[in-house]
Amino acid sequence: MKFEKDADRIGKAGQAAFKRLKRDKNWGDWMIVGEALVMGRTVAMNAAQTNRPEGRAYTEIFSQYIKHYGLADIDKSARSKIFYVMAHKPEIEAWRVTLTPLQRLELNHPVTVLRHWQKATKVAKVKPPKEPDQSESQAAHIAELEAARDTPRPLAPAALREAYRAYLRALPLTQWKAELDALEEEFLAASNATLKRRKAH
Repeated sequence: MKFEKDADRIGKAGQAAFKRLKRDKNWGDWMIVGEALVMGRTVAMNAAQTNRPEGRAYTEIFSQYIKHYGLADIDKSARSKIFYVMAHKPEIEAWRVTLTPLQRLELNHPVTVLRHWQKATKVAKVKPPKEPDQSESQAAHIAELEAARDTPRPLAPAALREAYRAYLRALPLTQWKAELDALEEEFLAASNATLKRRKAH
């Protein structure tokens, strides 16, 4: 089965990235594989004339796509999590920037990253207040200390710049302009806010 030019380009990039991942695990290549899977899903949905990734026609075309580009070895559970990561990529990438360089190197698989991101961003349920006994107070204090120990420390400016450079290097070239445009908009907004505060004083 032949695919359109853009789909073929992204599929081949995903195929090459998946081959590299068998030798060297890294987040950037997993994101390229994720883009290829998302493209495969889009191609299959369009060809099957459906707006949901399901049904016999969709499944057959998607299977052809991942086999054609050598991505069929990714099991269904991992694929599902990769699709979820791609759907929440901006939030996950923003969270990854807060990690230390060592943490980013260790957390390089989408399934692992997703688990840690969900844990780090989970909103605790509010429980009715009650008078804790001594053992509960001690347990709460220990849990508080452990949480403080596991919380990533803020990066120094130099380390933060290096982390952002690493994040940019992991992005496909097609996303660089959007990233830099967004950065420029934030800079202009911050500059305007500073000027307004100075005029107000």
